[in-house]
Amino acid sequence: MKQQKQQQRVATALSLKPPVPYQLALPPYAIVIGDFSNRNRYDLAVTNVGSGESNSGTISILQNLGNGTFQLRDTITVGVNP
Repeated sequence: MKQQKQQQRVATALSLKPPVPYQLALPPYAIVIGDFSNRNRYDLAVTNVGSGESNSGTISILQNLGNGTFQLRDTITVGVNP
């Protein structure tokens, strides 16, 4: 019974904020988490797939704002399939 109460307290203490959509220029393909800004916060790097020679793929860097959200910091043009 004691273990069950502890589990209930842990379950109620954890909560998630509603999802926040982020608009990227191209469809995302993969994501990497790392401290790209050297601020001791995990940022996101997202590869975005291009659709042929005229539309190269990109890598989008989203900077962690420290409040559970991210801001688009940079978009780097790369080959069609980054």
